[in-house]
Amino acid sequence: MTELIETSSPFPFYMTSRASYDDLKTSIKNRLKDSMSSLEFYQIVYPLVKSLKNPHYNLAAAMEPADASTLVYFPFSVFITGDSIVIDEHLAAPADQTLRGKYVSAINGRKTGEILSQLRQGVEYSATEIPYINYALESSFGKLLHSLSGIRGKFNIEVDGRSYAYDGVPLGLLKRKEAQGSIHDSIIQADQEQIGYLRIRDLNPGNAEEWDEKLPVFFRKLRQLKVRKLIIDMRDNYGGSTALTRKLIAYISSKKYSFGDEVSYSKDAEIIHDSAPPVAPKSVSDKFDGACILLVNAGTFSSAHMFFAAFKHYGMGITVGEPGIERYLISGELKEKELERTKCMFYYPTSNFMLPGFSETVNAPVMPDLVISGSMQDRIARKDNVLDSIVSPGHVK
Repeated sequence: MTELIETSSPFPFYMTSRASYDDLKTSIKNRLKDSMSSLEFYQIVYPLVKSLKNPHYNLAAAMEPADASTLVYFPFSVFITGDSIVIDEHLAAPADQTLRGKYVSAINGRKTGEILSQLRQGVEYSATEIPYINYALESSFGKLLHSLSGIRGKFNIEVDGRSYAYDGVPLGLLKRKEAQGSIHDSIIQADQEQIGYLRIRDLNPGNAEEWDEKLPVFFRKLRQLKVRKLIIDMRDNYGGSTALTRKLIAYISSKKYSFGDEVSYSKDAEIIHDSAPPVAPKSVSDKFDGACILLVNAGTFSSAHMFFAAFKHYGMGITVGEPGIERYLISGELKEKELERTKCMFYYPTSNFMLPGFSETVNAPVMPDLVISGSMQDRIARKDNVLDSIVSPGHVK
């Protein structure tokens, strides 16, 4: 696993210190024993993967056959802020609102601060990185509670001095029910103007046909209605293929652009720098020439982040929201490998990408032009204050 980390992409340590990685690696190797179980191996090695602070590297515990079907996982989705865990939805019974919006003080006798400290694996994050790590913990809270903390099966949740007992849920219920389709479009009526709204949920290349069907119809509608403002919502988008965002850029910009240069290793372990000079967008009918606003957040990731960086660098519009953990140098082209003895799955990148605006002297996140973060109160109430602030007159023009 460490060989893959160190040799599969040219810049595995751009988010952390190689010396710190080497020290932790040595410490972990000294703790490994032939007699340990697969889960024990996972718990010992997982901090090394997290120390890279690069979400493209991940280690998944080997799944026990019963874990997928038995009621072992934490039965709620959660919000995380600081050292607090807030209950969101009861996964087995969404209509049950008993604990929704409540701050959890302990789970099975373990304080929430202690639990979150263990899940964060002792990695220090900067202020701009914290929203992403909280977002990532929320997305995988049930699995991590199961595999890292050993909290599973029956759950006693302490809230406001009272204890509530719940059974766990099977693995299949941990996945949120996603809305159908890659793209959602609408027209927002705001005061005296109409605003186009395009929600991009993913960049799955398998949805290319949907893009080819919906984009022409939507942008034709914008022209017919004489809409002069367009909101592109790329929040909570894990990425996929930049080929899809090229389709979108064709409708919103006439400027030449590039998503950046790819850097990888050849078969002879030589660094290959694949330069990608700016290209003109494809010519399309009904090109939009009004104001564009791109919404991003900690979940705007990978190729969605690449679109964000290009959109900002080439002045395609205004970017609004909060930064993620990724920089102007990112990883990509993922592969996976099952580790032979433990059967844990290791996921790792094989390329790096230098995005538009990259500088060897600057290692900072891509910042939105206007930083707006959603509050915990808004999340509990399911209010979208970021979108509301854009739609409200006078906020962003």
